[in-house]
Amino acid sequence: MAAWLARERRSPAAAPGSVAWRGGCQSGLRNKISIFSCEPNDRLWGAGLDLSFRQLAVLRELMTSDTATSVARKLNLSQPGVSKLLRQTEEQLGLRLFERIKGRLYPTPEATLLMAELEKVMGAAEAFDRLAGDLRDTVAGRISIAALPTLANVFLPSVVTEFQRRHPTVRIAVDVLPSLRIVDQVNDGHVDIGLLGDSTEMPTNKSEDLFECASVCIMRPDHPLAERSHVELEDMLQHVIVSYFIKSPYGERIAKTFSEAGLDYNPQIEAGASTTICAMVESGAGIAIVEPYLLYNHTSPNVVARPVRPVIPIRPRLIYPRFRPLTMTARRFVSMFKQAMEEKARDCGP
Repeated sequence: MAAWLARERRSPAAAPGSVAWRGGCQSGLRNKISIFSCEPNDRLWGAGLDLSFRQLAVLRELMTSDTATSVARKLNLSQPGVSKLLRQTEEQLGLRLFERIKGRLYPTPEATLLMAELEKVMGAAEAFDRLAGDLRDTVAGRISIAALPTLANVFLPSVVTEFQRRHPTVRIAVDVLPSLRIVDQVNDGHVDIGLLGDSTEMPTNKSEDLFECASVCIMRPDHPLAERSHVELEDMLQHVIVSYFIKSPYGERIAKTFSEAGLDYNPQIEAGASTTICAMVESGAGIAIVEPYLLYNHTSPNVVARPVRPVIPIRPRLIYPRFRPLTMTARRFVSMFKQAMEEKARDCGP
């Protein structure tokens, strides 16, 4: 983004619209399609407001920075230029978007409300950017993935490695996020693919279950329940339970299973990361219900797993935007990923 904003700035040797100016923009398009107009006066059509993408980009960065100087440095603009664009944006919108307090900028409530819509606009532009690049060159491209930590650590490394070997010019970005953020990132066009569990509702995205697993109870080998072939829910309540946050999608599914069995699920310890839960169990803090594939990478002799009865199913799931097709490069990656998951499905059943 910074490089494109720098190229959009007016050169002293060439006025906007001149051959030299347009040539520079065309040259840049060989490397990346820009969401910013080559002409500084080009505007966002049909918006009802005469705002440029450059103004929107500056506004977006200001929401996560506290000074115009830091935004100017990131976008390769001058600090007066950032301040001028902000002033123009506020005048055109008829809203004060930031308050300056002791040299720092703080967004107003109005700016915070606008941010959600701004992210959708910029997300759509970024999706356009990625799609245009793949249409230009079906070999090179970029794949962006948002995944839960456990799924990212267990399933992605081997597939990414093989895909990169076959397509060395493709760039791959993996962002590790909680479930609801993954859904939002896919829906708003910030990433191509989401990888999460099936316990998250996503009415605005398409989804595809990869395989079904049965949750397991993990504990230390010297724990009393380790002597059993499987663990009943009622038996677990006699011991300290380490759990995913109950308000998380998977935590809610576990709590619902207990409730359907007429039991209250009140874990004494809650954590947001699977690595933390495993570390707690390994240290002897308690027992936990987790996804079985969590143990693929966690092979400590101090942790054992037992089936849970009744079964608590969970399905790794891919999600895509419902109304935006995947790029050719992303489709290739998904195909390879699904083939790899077929092998996992044979090792992991309900």
